[in-house]
Amino acid sequence: MMFRKIVCSAIVFMFIFTPIFTTVSSAADATPISSYEDFLDISKDLKGNYYLTNDITVPKGESYKPLGSDTALFDGTLDGKGYSINGLNITPLKSESGTSCYGGLFFYNRGKIKNLKIVDATVNSKTCNYTYFGIICGVNLGDIENCYVSGTVNNKGTSIAGYT
Repeated sequence: MMFRKIVCSAIVFMFIFTPIFTTVSSAADATPISSYEDFLDISKDLKGNYYLTNDITVPKGESYKPLGSDTALFDGTLDGKGYSINGLNITPLKSESGTSCYGGLFFYNRGKIKNLKIVDATVNSKTCNYTYFGIICGVNLGDIENCYVSGTVNNKGTSIAGYT
């Protein structure tokens, strides 16, 4: 009888306090992104958790290279919090094997991207025959939720919507 009370108490404790500790820990671990330079720093930790604190505008004329590679996947979380990244001019990158090009905000997503707007983006793939790109990512094996994109995609290759 005493054993059942202890087990029941432990289970109740886990259900009550685990979500609180998890929520506090996740919020504390997220890194704020408030500038284009901050955004580029995501490449230093592709498993991190990030959130935008305001709209971000890419410097005019800046050629943006997707974050990550086919061996360094985005495995983190990016919460746009309803803010936008404006004016991306994305140049797809070749895979390490050199046979395909991938492009988007991220080269390859296996994490979670949510509540993000990408406005007035351009993706140019004029040098690759086999391409996997979209405005958010070239390949998506993660979650993309509540996101909005607008822009232009120019493609010489075989696909324009990325790969999922």
